[in-house]
Amino acid sequence: EAGLVEHEHPIFASASALLRQSLEENVVRLVKQVELGLADGAENVDTLKEAEDEVKRALGAARAAGARAPQLAALERLWKRVHNGVEDLADSIRVFCRIRPFNEAEACQNEDRVASLIDPMTIEVTERRDDSEGK
Repeated sequence: EAGLVEHEHPIFASASALLRQSLEENVVRLVKQVELGLADGAENVDTLKEAEDEVKRALGAARAAGARAPQLAALERLWKRVHNGVEDLADSIRVFCRIRPFNEAEACQNEDRVASLIDPMTIEVTERRDDSEGK
């Protein structure tokens, strides 16, 4: 149907050609941006997720604009690469330690607090000095 409209109305053919050219330019720009981010070793999951979302949007726009299979294949490969980068980075985040809260019994025995919570992702460890052992 889109082909009929383009043949019947030259203005639509011109608009369609401009849209395809703009799409191709945007895809090239997006590929370069994502490649640079991946080459720089993007270590922020959120940054990679944003790139993944942008590639998904570009892929949807490309399909809607009637992009050809090679263009779609390039975007799909790019999306897969970014998606895998997100998964790899997310998988590398692990719990390094767990600290139970300071309890009442420890407080009654005048135990020292050796760690305190700074924020949900950060703790502060207090160095304990035991003068009797010279440490």
